[in-house]
Amino acid sequence: MSESVKNWESSLKEGEKLLWTGRPTCTSVVDPANKPVVYGCFIIGIIWIILSFIIYLPIHAGVISFVIIDLVPFFMILLPILNARSVKKTYYAITDKRVLIDLAGQEYSMDIDENTEIKRNDNGTILIGAAIKTKPRKERHLLLFRGVMDMDKNILGVVLYTTDDPDGAYKALTDR
Repeated sequence: MSESVKNWESSLKEGEKLLWTGRPTCTSVVDPANKPVVYGCFIIGIIWIILSFIIYLPIHAGVISFVIIDLVPFFMILLPILNARSVKKTYYAITDKRVLIDLAGQEYSMDIDENTEIKRNDNGTILIGAAIKTKPRKERHLLLFRGVMDMDKNILGVVLYTTDDPDGAYKALTDR
């Protein structure tokens, strides 16, 4: 039994059967789908910091106010790096009743049945439920922000982003 299977044993409900486990393969800071967002954050953050040195610092020489002004761009630059760390620590599982996602130690799941819509993209991403309408550049974002939810925080759709075994995941979802 692999480590990812062992991790799921305590998460299974009584009578639930584990059908498939996997992980994302595209865990770098920049991948083809999120390239515009990451580069945009980096560019805006760096321009903001440079402009704060040129415009703000000469007028307001206070270090505290300068640090506060530059916290926003610092986090804009840091966010894609933190997101990549979370994706690297992600595990997926499919049971006969649910899809489970462990995102850096925080689990969430979506109930599935024979009527649940499933779509497999060319990049190895599996879209489930309301996530099917997601554009490729938003897939990673949905993984990181726990899928598609309604107003009551019920999960309506999830993304198995760039799975290491998309054929196995798709088969587990469709052959239940």
